[in-house]
Amino acid sequence: MPGLAEVSRQPMTEAVVTRWLDAPPQRLDDFSATQMSLGNGDELRLDGAFQRTSDRALPTWRAPGRLVWHGPTLARAARVEIDVTKWGDAAAEVSVRPAGRRVFSWGPRRERRYFLSAHRAATHIARVVGAPEGDATAVERTSAA
Repeated sequence: MPGLAEVSRQPMTEAVVTRWLDAPPQRLDDFSATQMSLGNGDELRLDGAFQRTSDRALPTWRAPGRLVWHGPTLARAARVEIDVTKWGDAAAEVSVRPAGRRVFSWGPRRERRYFLSAHRAATHIARVVGAPEGDATAVERTSAA
């Protein structure tokens, strides 16, 4: 029978959704809105503004938020962290990951719904962040999704 130390050495899986951009982030300040519709009754709610973090070697901005999906009778939420990382002058990465450890106790249906919402959120953020400065149509297109 394995001991507690042996069990804790098992690799942890992360529920991270990532999108890559072919350009550096342009529009982090466009996320002043705290609630964004993602379609299919899903929402991304930002709990704070994007802040530059010092815990990574590459320039990274992080914002706390919640993914909310509405069912027929109940709304569920998952706390998330959203990272936008600049990879030189040619690329950027948008990551959405759960902020807590409760993801490991979710059932298959809730996990599936989380991933659907996280993919929509990452795509939405990547479209807005990657849009050229002054391109208001990118923000309008993704807000209506």
